[in-house]
Amino acid sequence: MNDFLLPDLGEGLTDAIIREWHVSVGDTVEIDQPLVTVETAKSIVEVPTPKTAKIHKLHAEVGANVQVGSILVSFSSNNVGKDSKTVVGSLSDTNEVLIENPTGIETNNVKVANKFRALPAARMFAKKHGIDISKVIPKNNISITIEDLEEYKQKNSNVNTETIENQMCLAMEKAKEYVVPATICDEANIYLWGQDTDKTVTIIHALLNAITKSPKLNGHFDNKQKKLVQLKNINLGIAMQTDNGLFAPTLTDLANNSSGDLLRNNINALKEKAKNNDFAKDDLGVPTITLSNVGTIAGQFSTPIVVPPSVAIVATGKVRDKVVPVNNEIKICPILPISISFDHRVITGGEASYFLKYFIESLEKKFSYNSEKTLEMSQ
Repeated sequence: MNDFLLPDLGEGLTDAIIREWHVSVGDTVEIDQPLVTVETAKSIVEVPTPKTAKIHKLHAEVGANVQVGSILVSFSSNNVGKDSKTVVGSLSDTNEVLIENPTGIETNNVKVANKFRALPAARMFAKKHGIDISKVIPKNNISITIEDLEEYKQKNSNVNTETIENQMCLAMEKAKEYVVPATICDEANIYLWGQDTDKTVTIIHALLNAITKSPKLNGHFDNKQKKLVQLKNINLGIAMQTDNGLFAPTLTDLANNSSGDLLRNNINALKEKAKNNDFAKDDLGVPTITLSNVGTIAGQFSTPIVVPPSVAIVATGKVRDKVVPVNNEIKICPILPISISFDHRVITGGEASYFLKYFIESLEKKFSYNSEKTLEMSQ
């Protein structure tokens, strides 16, 4: 028996996720034949067969996370041929775009008008996002890259539900793998809010106030350098539950786009896009912090999931009337539950608690955040 280990894929990467096997147990394979496609934190990589041999066993299922140096495939010892000299394979030197079947194995070569080759990672990206790769013209006029495909996708198509669901699955997997989560909870007494209060806008303004006083939570964690990168722009992801599923579009540059009317118009526009499944790529950008409202259906407190590279997410629960003391009097007031999850690798419990404190103070005093980046108390 001969074992083939997951090779070093470069750039300090230590693991990869199995995305697609191109062989099965019992297959006889040739050197440099596509063996398996894996996804790393940097890219999608097609790993070739290192030997001419017969497949005895595949040691990982699709979706499994495999460490570099772990056994990937076992070959039958009595049918081992010459070894490949490559580590992650050689690219086919052809001016043809390859049309693939659902298994990802190349079945036939089709000459197209542009006659550009497509790198293996680009072919996988195109298949994943439903892009007709034969219509893409590369910048270098030689080979189609993922960058070419991303630009083509942005110009020619909106994001579909299947792609969003796939992205959510990958995001949850990365959250489990890379984030060290912690959650703290509290409540805000919002009895000052009137019937005409735009609750979502008020919550966003309170969040902006908390960020100005505790900016560390508005950042990204650089997993390679193992450090927090604080960001000036505030790009707020907003979770929206619709009949088409859960979406998290992004409101960008909120520090300069914070007026109540503008916020409401932008939120309504995103809701309409969610309802019609009509998001553009820019609508689903990477947020610097996320807001989720779990209380639209039921539930008070929660443990919202931090999705990297962000380091914090705020969730509000269902408002409930409670008997509480107000100015030395007993009153029945609406109480808003709040939960904040944060990446404990770079955010301490004290820093998250201060952020929560500022957030609650702003909610209870009903502050509004104006375009001059100052805070005003609503009358």
